[in-house]
Amino acid sequence: MYRSLKMRIEPDSEQRKVIEASFRYHCYVYNALITACKSFYRSNGRLPSQFDLNKLCTRIWHNCPFLHRYIYQNAMNETFRHSPNAGRTAGRGRGGTGGSPRERPIRRMPS
Repeated sequence: MYRSLKMRIEPDSEQRKVIEASFRYHCYVYNALITACKSFYRSNGRLPSQFDLNKLCTRIWHNCPFLHRYIYQNAMNETFRHSPNAGRTAGRGRGGTGGSPRERPIRRMPS
């Protein structure tokens, strides 16, 4: 039997800043990977492999030390697993009109 638990968190102002920064940096990494997938596809005619994206994530991690406070390496690995799927499913939605994957907008948390 499965049970679910519904919870609501109510962060204070400092925790809210950390959560917002975490969302912002996850969008930054996701958008960087989408851009990398687009340029790789333009130059090679195929999407990058998981190995290529893992190398890119490692490079982003080492070149952006400001991410270390808000993002764990495992979260970055989960993000790079989703970025090629965005490229594969581009053009299937909204009538299959084609196009490239969209980057995620950076949003603020509701107050």
